[in-house]
Parts: sequence; structure tokens; C-alpha cells
Amino acid sequence: HTFRLVKLCATNEQVRWLMRSLVSMEHQDWDGTLDSIRELGGKAAQDWLQNKQSSGFVFEGICWQKSFIPRAIWEAGDSNSNLINIETVHRDATREGAQCTLLEG
Repeated sequence: HTFRLVKLCATNEQVRWLMRSLVSMEHQDWDGTLDSIRELGGKAAQDWLQNKQSSGFVFEGICWQKSFIPRAIWEAGDSNSNLINIETVHRDATREGAQCTLLEG
């Protein structure tokens, strides 16, 4: 999902590469990369960045370094891009959990 939205962003390939580089375990120059996206990307990249920053969870979800999740747990999950399988599991969990209480969920 993240890579698809980056690909659709109306900016140049250098800036899209910077955007994709944010998806990582640890980023060597997070703040500098955000500054470069802002400076080089034009309005489309600035809007993309503002959207991600205002959501309150996107950066924490794409970069372990920005999250509070222990590294061992972060690395324990599958890291594949089989979207059909992922969406099927998500659909099943939603369908099965729809009648659960919050505690059961």
C-alpha cells in the first residue's frame, strides 16, 4: 500500500526513492530525508509527507526505529508482499471477530 501510493505521487523518481527509503528497520538520516522530500518534491511530496505526519501512526508502522515495538516482535512477523494472502487473512479476522466483544478481540 505504501509503495503504491509513493509510485502514484506526482513527483520525480529521486523523491520517490527517498520516500521508499523510509520503509526500513533503522534509517540513517530520517530527519534529513524528510527535509529533502519537503525541499525537492514540490507540493505533491509535501502533501504526501503532511498526510503521513498528521496520521500519527504511519511512520511508526513503516520504520521500527520510530515505533515502540520491541525489535524481536517486529522481526517475528512474515515480511512478504503476498497481498492476496494478507487481505484474505484480514477479511477472515474481520468476519470472525465482528461478533466478539472488545475483550475477546
